[in-house]
Formats: sequence, C-alpha cells, structure tokens
Amino acid sequence: KILGKPSSLISQDFPFAFGSTSLINSFWRESGRLEDTLELMDDGFPSYLQLTRGHGAGANSILRAEAMLMRGDDEEAKILCHRAIFEARSHQQVSICICGELVLARVAILQGDAQGYVNAVENIKRYAKQTPNLYILRMADVCMSTLSLVLGSSEGVAQWLRSMDHMRQVLYAPAIPFAQVLYSSFLITEKRYSEFYGLSQHVIDLAGSMNYMLTQVYYHLFLAVAKHQTRNDVEACKHLKDALLLALPDRIYLPFAQNWDVMGDLLESVVIGWAAPQALYISPAQVAQNANMARTKTLEAANLSEGRKKDISSLIALCKRQSKGAGIIRKAIIKTRSPLTPREREIALLFKERLSSQEIANRLCISKATAKTTIKNVYRKLDIHSRIELNSVEF
Repeated sequence: KILGKPSSLISQDFPFAFGSTSLINSFWRESGRLEDTLELMDDGFPSYLQLTRGHGAGANSILRAEAMLMRGDDEEAKILCHRAIFEARSHQQVSICICGELVLARVAILQGDAQGYVNAVENIKRYAKQTPNLYILRMADVCMSTLSLVLGSSEGVAQWLRSMDHMRQVLYAPAIPFAQVLYSSFLITEKRYSEFYGLSQHVIDLAGSMNYMLTQVYYHLFLAVAKHQTRNDVEACKHLKDALLLALPDRIYLPFAQNWDVMGDLLESVVIGWAAPQALYISPAQVAQNANMARTKTLEAANLSEGRKKDISSLIALCKRQSKGAGIIRKAIIKTRSPLTPREREIALLFKERLSSQEIANRLCISKATAKTTIKNVYRKLDIHSRIELNSVEF
C-alpha cells in the first residue's frame, strides 16, 4: 500500500524457500505449532503474492499438502498439490511445481500407485530439462535422491549430494539442512555409521539453532536406526523418544513410517512401552512373543488421553501403509529395469557425471581398459554414440 505497486526487491526467478524441496522443513519451526504456521501462511500469503507479483504462487498449498501427507491424509495432500501446481504454472513458478510433484510422488508411494509415481517422476525430469536455471536442476536432483532413499536405495542419490562440502558449495544456506538429512539417510543406507555419528551432533545443533523441527526429527530417527542396527537398543530408544516428542504434537508420522522396515519392531515396542504406566521400554522380543496381549494390557492400564491413543494408532497404521506401498513401487520399478547390468549402470552414471575413464577406474578399483569397454557396451545397449546422448536418455 505504501509503495503503490508491487516491490521489485524479489526477483520472479529466485527460488521460493531458497530452493528447498521441502517447505515443511523450512517453515515448521516449533513443535506443537504447525497448525498455527499453516494458518499464518494462509492468512498472509495473498498479501505476499500481491507484493511480489506472484512469487512462490502455490507455496501455501504445498506447505499444507506436506503437512497432510505427514499425517497420512494423502487424498487431501493430492488435491492441494494439484491446486498448487495450477497456481504455480500460472505465475511460472517452476520451483513450486517441482515441490508439488515430489509430494505427489510420495503420495503415490504411500498408496502403492505405480503409474502416479511414474507420472510425478517424469514431470520432475521434464521441468529440469525445460528450465536452464541451475537451481532447478539441483532441486530435481534432490527430488530424485529423496525418492530413491524413501524406497530404500542409495543408487539414485546424486553424486554432489554424497559430499557435505559439495552441497555447501551449490545450495543456498537455508536449503542445506534438508540436504544434510538426505546425506545422512544415504550414510545410514550404506551402513556407514561412523561417518554418520561424526556429523550428527553438528547437524542437530545447526537445525536447533535454525529451529528446523523436521530436520531434528529425522536426525533423532536416524540415530535410533543406527543404534538399533548396531544392537544398542537402549540408546536407540532414547533417540526414538526424542523424535516422537518433537513429532507427535503436530501429528508428524511419515518420517517414522519411512523407517518402519528397518526399525518397526523397535518403534512398536517403544510406543507400547510409552503407553505403559510403569515401563519405559518393552523389548522387541517381548512384543513378538505376545504382541496383542502386551498392546492391550498396556494401553488399558495407561491413563492416556484419547489424543495420544489416536496418535499411536494412526502412526502404526501409516507405517504399515508406507511399507506396503513402497514394496509395490519397488516391484514396479524392477519390471521396467534398465537394460544395463548394475555394474554397467554404475559406470554409466559416473560417466554421465563427467568422470573420465581413469577416474572411474580409480573410484571402482578396476582397470581403465575395463571402464572403457563397459562404456562401449553401455553405448551399444542404449543405441547411442556419445556422452551428450548419454545425458539425454534414461537407463
């Protein structure tokens, strides 16, 4: 109103939320206050759009869609995403479109919708090809890396996301915490626990200083997974409870669901033990021996609020849905697997990242001749003749 016109301070080309692909990671800053944040965004965002000529159009809907997905309300999340993508396209806000497609891909995983997953992935790749901005290419890499890790594989993680130093060089500072979540998930998937432990406290401290709640939830979860995998369930339970204390007031369930396959027994035992008036922890073995009886007795004996009981029920239900849906998507991906062998694909990906034959040989402990021969086989199988063509085909 004072200016009499929109501001020229914010460029339309600048990525909303500094190019982060997770708006909930950027805006959820206090445990128990997510609903207030969503309402503030809805109230204030129309004025922001007027002030900036539509910069970030659709972001408020994407933020709410992510929140709905985290709570297991996937149908509402889909509606909000489609609304946001329509608004974002109207204002050429490609970064918001990419965020929306990532949420749609994660909804498809939860629902076991293979075609929906493929559609979202193809849309992300299409945005990356059509837009020359480097930050869009980075966002697409983050999306594909996120989906690969959600499905339990480190294969699809972009090379630059496998290095803390590299991600600091190419990302805006506010987008780094979510990238660090992906890097840590990569280390856990690769079972590189010592490296993960070495950086975990630094990241938790950084996320705490920036009030990034989702990053803190994920890090406590990853610490729980690492401790559980190395048979230190006492420490694992402590970190799992820290994650639950941050997440449950806002009904943030999905991070736990994404780790159900590697720590479902521990998670179920902790929430049952949490419900018991005396016990802080019931071992996975006890739950496995008589899970139904243990769950019934502890829940009846505990003087829990109905809200807490509903939280636990919703959390476990979403965990099982996520595990089932991810399994369906993994099988669908295998059916359309690349014509390349895993080793050929590994070498092709490195070659696509512009590594030389010698550099590939050094990294994989093979001879330079083997690397060159493999690349020739890749060209033959994909019916291409150059590195430029390799960059433009899927394999």
